[in-house]
Amino acid sequence: MTNLSPRMSQLREQSINAIPTLDPERALLLTQFYQNDQLFNKIS
Repeated sequence: MTNLSPRMSQLREQSINAIPTLDPERALLLTQFYQNDQLFNKIS
């Protein structure tokens, strides 16, 4: 990348090198949301 500040370069590297993780609470909330027909039908 060109013309990135040192801080932005560091943040970019941290993002690229980050190890993906799964958040069980977030997964559960999303599952419950999509399983609720009333909420899902309002969005789609």
